[in-house]
Amino acid sequence: MTLDLSSYTHLPQLRVAETIALVHALLTAAKPLKSHSKVKSMLTALRASTQSLQDAFAAPEAKPTSNTREADTRMDRAWGALDARLEAALELDEATAQEAERVRGVLFPKGMMFLRDRYRAQWSEGEAIFARIESNHLAASIERLAGKPYLDLVRQRHHEYGAALGVTSTRVASATADLAEPLRQVREDLTAYVRVLTAFVLLGEVSTEHASAALVPFDQARSANRTRRASKSTPPPADPSAPLPPVE
Repeated sequence: MTLDLSSYTHLPQLRVAETIALVHALLTAAKPLKSHSKVKSMLTALRASTQSLQDAFAAPEAKPTSNTREADTRMDRAWGALDARLEAALELDEATAQEAERVRGVLFPKGMMFLRDRYRAQWSEGEAIFARIESNHLAASIERLAGKPYLDLVRQRHHEYGAALGVTSTRVASATADLAEPLRQVREDLTAYVRVLTAFVLLGEVSTEHASAALVPFDQARSANRTRRASKSTPPPADPSAPLPPVE
């Protein structure tokens, strides 16, 4: 049996609830590997960071004010306007259309479905979008395809949205206001787990069969992503409040 480990180098783009569901499935699928002390240690760290994310996700939001609702509506309109400009570029010449499709895929891998999330989850996804813009050096492409005023608009309204939620002024992600930091930690622990598992497969300390079974949840998450993009709908993930399986 062969296993293409390179396909697990990059994590799928998932929202908070989907990330928690992925870890839940990974902890269950990794049961045959828990006798390996190093793998068990990585799974323990992953479970702990996911528990922190789960707690932050379940924390009650402050009661929405008229300012919060207005900022949310204005933010939704700004993201929609930017996406509409990028979508319009698909009707231009082939090279421009291909670039617009690439940029939209990086910015909005699941379309506008994140606008249905709770306030702080929406803001956290906005932070992730801006991080992808920076890491992929997309600002110039967006300005060329959609127009600089539209990129400036989402930046300004994202700042205003964060201020309305009480997070922009300090830029500190607290468990009660922001999910960006605990989500980042979970993704970091997921990457570390995959790297350790990959290394042990290459060293022959973990069988290909066991590793393949343990990584099935990643395959399922990617498949679900492709299905959502094709159908432009997002079925609810597994209950993100369900207790995480223990690492024994």
